Amino acid sequence: MATPRIQYSPQEATRARVLGAAKHLFFVIGYENTTLHAICREARVTENVISEDFGSKEDMLRAIFEEGWNQLIARLTRLQEVTTPHKRLKNLARSIVQMFGQDTELRDLILTEGRRMNGTEMMILTPSYTDLVALVDALIIEASPTSTPHQVQLLRSSLLGAVEGVLRDLASQERSGYPASFTLQQAEQFLPEVVGRLIPSAA
Repeated sequence: MATPRIQYSPQEATRARVLGAAKHLFFVIGYENTTLHAICREARVTENVISEDFGSKEDMLRAIFEEGWNQLIARLTRLQEVTTPHKRLKNLARSIVQMFGQDTELRDLILTEGRRMNGTEMMILTPSYTDLVALVDALIIEASPTSTPHQVQLLRSSLLGAVEGVLRDLASQERSGYPASFTLQQAEQFLPEVVGRLIPSAA
């Protein structure tokens, strides 16, 4: 049985096309080398459309990141069905690796451009990323209720840093032969173990 196609309104379809074109060009030729004119040509829209919907190239990059984190949070809704906070944290780590394994353009953009500054704020710090951080903190507090606030933050930094490091090494291996011989599937299996090592279960 054929899967029905998702129907977008004309405005949604245009926005998705622009962001898809921008993400692809940022990935292929780099953020600095990508012009608004090139994005318009790739997305088949006028510069007025981009100006009205996004404003600038930086705004487009932030929108790409925000949509990516939104998609991840939507994937994590199934975490509520898992009984223990440890299992939810393990599924969260696995889900992050799975999502960026499926969307390597987004993965590489976040790794290379996520620390870019927009004024005084890093581009990666979109509302949905802040929501993700709050979710991780809440799960750590559930899993380790005696942890102090700074211990919760250190555990979160360690966990998200481990995920980022694995993704960065996978990207470096693909691009330049960096010595990371593990596969995406092996990373998916290993990162839940990191959760167990960082936050031992009381059970």
